[in-house]
Amino acid sequence: MEGASAGWSVEPVDGIYSFLFSDIDESTSLWLSDPEGMSKSLAVHDAAMRRVIADTGGILFTTAGDSFHTAYQEPHDALKAALEARRVLTRVSWGRVGPLRDRYALHVGWAEWRQSDFFGPEVIRCARFLDVAQPNQIVMSASFAEAVAGTTLASLVQMGNHALKGFDHPTAMFAVH
Repeated sequence: MEGASAGWSVEPVDGIYSFLFSDIDESTSLWLSDPEGMSKSLAVHDAAMRRVIADTGGILFTTAGDSFHTAYQEPHDALKAALEARRVLTRVSWGRVGPLRDRYALHVGWAEWRQSDFFGPEVIRCARFLDVAQPNQIVMSASFAEAVAGTTLASLVQMGNHALKGFDHPTAMFAVH
């Protein structure tokens, strides 16, 4: 865990959390075309993401390559973080690698906390949402959309049902408009 200091007063326990996952679209091709430039751009990206996560009270519990897996106690905080990350990252001058374009996934669900990490099918489901998201797009589950219904932070549009790898039934998804 990278974040007991990120605004949570207690260590997480098994329970219901709001998850924000992000990753950089087409990062492999950027690495292959310009490793030095990508390294510099990724350092800027990571610093910006860590700042947003800390400022919005999240716990960064996993990073892998260019992916960030973050948990929040409240859905509105996770949505604020996604909106702020997108705003910040679309305004960065990325240099010679060109723009880094993140994809964002939001979900609320039960997860098991152990060994400083979250586990369970709802965590996996959130990760699979990234496969549906387009560059700079914020997507979310129906349960997350319901949790933030009526918010003035963003308007939502239905994306229909999407099959997710490893899950038997399609999942209703929404996107920030």
